[in-house]
Amino acid sequence: MRGCTCIPGRPLWCPRCSQLAARAGIILQSPLMLQGVPKDKAAPRSRAAVAAHHGMPARSAVVKADRFKSDTERRYAAFLDQWKRDGEVKTWWYEACKGLYLAPHLSYTPDFLVQFTDRPFELEWHEVKGAFIREKDWQRAKMAAALYPVWHFVLAQWKEQQWTWRTIPPL
Repeated sequence: MRGCTCIPGRPLWCPRCSQLAARAGIILQSPLMLQGVPKDKAAPRSRAAVAAHHGMPARSAVVKADRFKSDTERRYAAFLDQWKRDGEVKTWWYEACKGLYLAPHLSYTPDFLVQFTDRPFELEWHEVKGAFIREKDWQRAKMAAALYPVWHFVLAQWKEQQWTWRTIPPL
């Protein structure tokens, strides 16, 4: 481990390495301690097995099913996929650019970058919102439209079980 004081081949580990390994759920064994131990009798390596070995509950990591931050964004991605199958959209990207610069300590990340088949050299940024739009989010989108006039910014809103689109005007 980084910065440890352990000496290779020594049968014991330093307290720092032992503490870090215990936190991570790893059993440290010296090469000297493993000599003569059959592989099937070696200590378990998985986090759950180590936790069970020490009588502790195994920590479970929650893994997100997808990369979208909301159900509305997931719904819009499915809608864009349908447009892609129909041939209206060439391709699309989710959060293609993290943090467009707006001002010092202020950035804006549009939800989708969409390329249409009939306009392959024009890209549109689509901001996806539900029925309620916060004023600060609307202001950021308008600032981005003003600072980057070469791109088109569009608000896609899911309201009353349907999508509506409108161009985001510059601030």
